Amino acid sequence: MNSYFLKFRLPVYLYLLLIFVMSSLKQVDIPQPDVPLWDKWIHFVEYAVLGFLLMRNLTTESVQKLKENAVLVTFFFGTFYGASDEIHQYFVPGRYCDFMDFVADTLGILLGIGIWEIYIKIKNYFSSS
Repeated sequence: MNSYFLKFRLPVYLYLLLIFVMSSLKQVDIPQPDVPLWDKWIHFVEYAVLGFLLMRNLTTESVQKLKENAVLVTFFFGTFYGASDEIHQYFVPGRYCDFMDFVADTLGILLGIGIWEIYIKIKNYFSSS
């Protein structure tokens, strides 16, 4: 395996696998903090990380079209994965498909894209100084 794969692609693949595995587990009764919409916040943060990792991978991609369209590819792939994750949960005993989880996933992807864009602007600002 080359270093590009290990540094940029593998984290995306492992994170996608982690999301799938966690979605495959029967929901257990673990005490949850007394925070309104706690599960939605989990989805939001989970997919913000995915959005960031996808942007990190795509903006370093050697395929110019992917690099140029990283925001769109990240948004559409991330929302598709969020939708497929919710559909997958429909078939897992003890889990259910929830449209509002999908909304949280989509908003998380947008946050991840935004954080990546801000990170790059800050990085470029300090590297040009």
